Amino acid sequence: MDKPIHEFENQQNIITAQIAAYKEGIIRKIEQLPDNPEVTKVTEKGSCFIVSCSNLRGNWTPEFHDFEYQKKQLVRLIQNSEYQNIYRKLLETVSHGNFRETLNNKLMFLHPIMIRNLKEALCLP
Repeated sequence: MDKPIHEFENQQNIITAQIAAYKEGIIRKIEQLPDNPEVTKVTEKGSCFIVSCSNLRGNWTPEFHDFEYQKKQLVRLIQNSEYQNIYRKLLETVSHGNFRETLNNKLMFLHPIMIRNLKEALCLP
């Protein structure tokens, strides 16, 4: 006997809630990643910081050293990804050290410390 349509709707609601919880769990872990230990913030709330020349690692862009910015971009990547692609995108991100920002399609390079933190927090190889 066929199931009534409302049972399929209930199953769809359960799956949708599970997908949202999956994404939120990953986002929460990303948001809890520590800040860059190689920078000194000028103010607690501001986005100004100081980086020693010896810690520039050949990349002078502020986004490379600003972990708050990187975390926001990673969260957008997760939010805008289909659930079945999230794990693959995260693996590609940590293996290549970069990803395309969702808003402007700009290539975002991750700091090696951010990559290490991301791998540890999400148990990525």
